[in-house]
Amino acid sequence: MAKLRSFIGSMIKVGVVGFGGGNALIPVLEQEVVKEKKLVTKEEFDKDIIAATLTPGALPVEMASGVGLQACGRKGMVLGGTLMALPGAMLTVLLMSVLGQANEAILEQIQYASIGITAFIMCLLTEYIWGTLQTYQKSRYRILLWAIILGVFVLTGEKSVYGILHLEQTPLFGISTIDVLLLSFFAILFTGCNFNWLNVVVSIILGAVYLLSVGKMGIIESNVVTWVIRGIMLVLAVYGVIKGNGKKKKKKEKGQLRTGVLMDRIGVWLIFVVICSIPAVVFLSDKTGAIMYQLRGLLSSLLSFGGGDAYLTIADGLFVGDYISETDFYSTLVLMVNVLPGSILCKTLSGIGYSYGYTLGGMTGGYLLAIAGFAMSVAASCGVFYLIFHIYELLEEIDVFVKIKKSIRVIVSGLLLTVMAGLIKSGITVNSNSEYPWFTVLAMIFAIYILDMVLMKKAKCKNLTMIIISLVLSLGICNIMGI
Repeated sequence: MAKLRSFIGSMIKVGVVGFGGGNALIPVLEQEVVKEKKLVTKEEFDKDIIAATLTPGALPVEMASGVGLQACGRKGMVLGGTLMALPGAMLTVLLMSVLGQANEAILEQIQYASIGITAFIMCLLTEYIWGTLQTYQKSRYRILLWAIILGVFVLTGEKSVYGILHLEQTPLFGISTIDVLLLSFFAILFTGCNFNWLNVVVSIILGAVYLLSVGKMGIIESNVVTWVIRGIMLVLAVYGVIKGNGKKKKKKEKGQLRTGVLMDRIGVWLIFVVICSIPAVVFLSDKTGAIMYQLRGLLSSLLSFGGGDAYLTIADGLFVGDYISETDFYSTLVLMVNVLPGSILCKTLSGIGYSYGYTLGGMTGGYLLAIAGFAMSVAASCGVFYLIFHIYELLEEIDVFVKIKKSIRVIVSGLLLTVMAGLIKSGITVNSNSEYPWFTVLAMIFAIYILDMVLMKKAKCKNLTMIIISLVLSLGICNIMGI
């Protein structure tokens, strides 16, 4: 019971400070549940990273649920995913229900707070990346690994860098996170990290053509080429897995991976959705509309590859016009989900649920359908996560999948550089104005970031202390200066 209470406290804390969402919370979670609370081992945590990275939906919610299952069983599984997403979703719905000047004032303070939280999260991301570099310090491939980290950042973070510098420049690459992950896993599975001139040349050629077809350069503008290359990469990746199938390190114990275990986990999430959905369906007069909204929520969660910003595009196509007005979506909801902590997917579905439910049954209807939307986002993400996790457990002792474990931190480290740039860009965008331009906000972020690094490295401060100091500084300075 003490372990469960400790886990609950950790999930609420990470959910409250979870600005940036997605990959940004990987180091935050690792610091909390692996290094400080020791709720799971690093190996167990890395397995969650791999499965969540391969799964559509809300990545931090999936990882929190996975950690909860390993640490505290079924209760931890449900509480982990729910509590990770709850603070941001709850704030989104509350702010939508209290429109007016008070809402604007609260949002303004959240914007100010985001500067300090951005600096704090950047500190943890830096520590994660540095830890990765230190792990491979003595590897003969260390130069290649450093190049991969920078390469991933160049491919995915270019747009954010231009945004930070306020440059009206079209990205040369502009590759999405999901395309980088697809390319990375193809290279790992095909080569098995056993490099020779043939597999290296084939990987480079296919990778180059793929990047030219999916990037912003517009050199190869053909969906046919893109899908043909994806098909070839899939075939070669499967070939690599089959080739490495004979190199198993150990055998799983009989019965360890029963299908019944998977069905039990998914069944828990189905029950969770039903319990959270029934009140809205019973209360609202348009029961068909409420059910269809939740089915679209399920579909949108399953299509949510590539992070939170990509999900907003999906939500636009599935919900705007039918369930929420374009004005409410872009002028109110999008602003909130980008400023508040937590998963963009969970916040967006909760907010749309409130907006639609309010039109059907007033404030009570709004809250009930927001709860249903929230439950669908969490359950859909976690249900698919456990399916992928189950498949991964079946394959993880194959030699090539063992190497994925070792390589995933390198890819994630490159993506975290992009996350850092995105956090800085977001902080500048929501806080700068004509009187205090973007470089003033940028200087403030880096000043608090440097202080946090000193507190972490020299003073050995705990996360909570650093969060409080960062918040006090950002709120104090912004309110005094009136940014």
